[in-house]
Amino acid sequence: MRRLRVLLSSISLALALLPAGAVVALGDEDPPIRPEIGDPRVRPPHSALRDTTALPPATGPERSRRQLILVVGGYGSEYRNPRPLHDFADQLRTGCDCDIVYFGSDPRFPYDTLGSIDQSAVNLIAQIRSLSPGYDGIHIVAHSMGGAVTDQAFAHGLSASDGVHTYVALSVPHSGSNAAAISQFALDHVGPARADVNTVARITTFEADTPAARDLAHLRPVGAPAGVTRLDLRFATDVVVSGADTRDPGVTSRTLIPPPGVAWIDGHTGILSDQRALEMTRETIRTGLVPPAPQDRASAALTSAIAQHYDRVGIAMLVALCGLCVWAGVERYLRRKTFPILA
Repeated sequence: MRRLRVLLSSISLALALLPAGAVVALGDEDPPIRPEIGDPRVRPPHSALRDTTALPPATGPERSRRQLILVVGGYGSEYRNPRPLHDFADQLRTGCDCDIVYFGSDPRFPYDTLGSIDQSAVNLIAQIRSLSPGYDGIHIVAHSMGGAVTDQAFAHGLSASDGVHTYVALSVPHSGSNAAAISQFALDHVGPARADVNTVARITTFEADTPAARDLAHLRPVGAPAGVTRLDLRFATDVVVSGADTRDPGVTSRTLIPPPGVAWIDGHTGILSDQRALEMTRETIRTGLVPPAPQDRASAALTSAIAQHYDRVGIAMLVALCGLCVWAGVERYLRRKTFPILA
């Protein structure tokens, strides 16, 4: 009987202590958060009494995103050997955690390098805006007419707010192309022989009667885009894109004397094989700053003299070449009219 009384007493004591046990179980709860005073305390659950179904999953630290180098080729670059520009871009990977994308490689954003520059600019903007959310920064490297496309993209609204950090222009006709203007003048004055003259031009040099060539004949400089670091580079021996073609007020420009070799003959694409141009491009992308200019005045004077000489040589060669194309094209037209069987 005594044992029964002890047992009943123990049960009664346990029932009396249940509320106290509940308080202990809830003792790790914070006071309710009060939005009106901005209480920032948020603690993880410490007891099985919490409802954890609404808590977000735990995540690790966010991984830093990469940089993107977007390469824009020049006139007819998808039809000719693109290796010089591709090799130049591939070497930029050294010391840079970068991806490389070539404008026109994605069929959603086509690049017809003989088509309208304005349309190409619109497609370039669309591609950059589609890519920028996945990168910390976009760096545009453009050669020749590719820079004209990039200029027009900025004119149509592309900006630093789209993630563009730097823009390096290599041998770019920012002020339009004298070569395109002279060739268009020639085509506009050969009357019905225009198609034959263009055929000869296509065979000997490049196709001149295209939307891109007509656009290049009338381009005007756009200027440096706000918030984007821009660097212009060219060879003094470039006879395709003259010093007047590359002029863009307010933009930092560097004219280089090429090293001995083929670059003296082909100054236009030779810039893509120059180690100094590669290093300056890499430094601009890495730091977001334009590399300092050399302080050697004698070298600057020599570079200017060489550039002026090659500008005159380029114009003379271009006029002679256009004259040859016009003569051969008109002769071809007359021969076809005289002997239709040859058509």
